[in-house]
Amino acid sequence: MKTKEKILEAALQLFNQEGIGNVSMRRIAEEAGIQIGNLTYHFRNRDTLVEELLNQLIEELENEISKTQIPELSLRAVWNALYTSYKIQDRYRFIMLDLLQMFRQYPQLLRKFRDNYERRRMELSFAIQLMEVSGILQQEMRPDFYREYLMPQLYCLSDFWLSEAELLYQGKEEDKAYYYARVTFALLYPHLSEKGKKDYLDIFEMK
Repeated sequence: MKTKEKILEAALQLFNQEGIGNVSMRRIAEEAGIQIGNLTYHFRNRDTLVEELLNQLIEELENEISKTQIPELSLRAVWNALYTSYKIQDRYRFIMLDLLQMFRQYPQLLRKFRDNYERRRMELSFAIQLMEVSGILQQEMRPDFYREYLMPQLYCLSDFWLSEAELLYQGKEEDKAYYYARVTFALLYPHLSEKGKKDYLDIFEMK
């Protein structure tokens, strides 16, 4: 592993465990097994480290979005994308847990995150429309129901599930992202067509 990658991995682990404000540059250098001068050669201060980690989070989420851009979207593809994005968010959980405070402290990062956030919303909107057209979702009970009610529910859970987990989750750590991805995905079930419900049950091998 290259020195820069070692630094980023050490910072990520420490930020996740203790929060940004409790981790010094010297502590990161010790965790990475390098001298403080070597650390500041690559990252002049903690802000530049946080910015680089946010860039990594956005890049990984963007890559996942691009995988779902296919002409015929299946329910399984939506599940896979959701579950993978939850695992990515959990890996960078210090960002997701402290969004408001972090953007107050690092306002230069807010635009990047908002751009990614808006793109994720657009992709979800496209996926919902495509699932309705392809017969996976039922037709809306009234115009714009999915846009006004279902999608905001999905947004809220997708962006803030880690805060709920931090306070209340008592299961195994390795099962956390899977559990909350399933909680979020289950919001779709009442709106699925008979075909969609069969696909849903097949994904989780439920009878």
